[in-house]
Amino acid sequence: MTDHLLDNEASNFVIALGKAMHHYAAMEFVLNALISELVGDTVFTASFIALNAAKRIDLLTKLVERIEPALNRQGWKSVNLFVQLKAAFQNRNKIAHNPYLATQKVAPDGSHIHTGFIRVVRYNDVGSKEELIDLASLGRMTVESSELLQRCKELLSHCQRFRSQRPVADA
Repeated sequence: MTDHLLDNEASNFVIALGKAMHHYAAMEFVLNALISELVGDTVFTASFIALNAAKRIDLLTKLVERIEPALNRQGWKSVNLFVQLKAAFQNRNKIAHNPYLATQKVAPDGSHIHTGFIRVVRYNDVGSKEELIDLASLGRMTVESSELLQRCKELLSHCQRFRSQRPVADA
């Protein structure tokens, strides 16, 4: 009889992987919405959104710096948001572009249990030891990305409020 690879433990890993990627995709969606909101031009926005995440975050940092005093008056503070976003997208790349593997162990009852993990071979820090992303790591990434997503949504709300208060230039 062949054991099913996605037993409960491995299935939990796959579910956690999906949750983490869901949050990263939502963050990217909001990041692009922020750029669109602050650039205000569809041609430029399309070009900027084609950049990789790190370059988009650099652009967003510069765009927000231009209006940061007004955002601060609304109660928004960056508190290393953009540095944390870059690190989060590095984690996103680790889970999206590295091999998913499973190990098998024998339970006390003789059944086989498969444990999922990601072996990081791309996007790891130069000179770092082998990195494995397990279920607990995915859980931490999901919590972190969820918090960052919330902060990005708050920033988008402040930017929309700021933009709605700006006078419109004559054509």
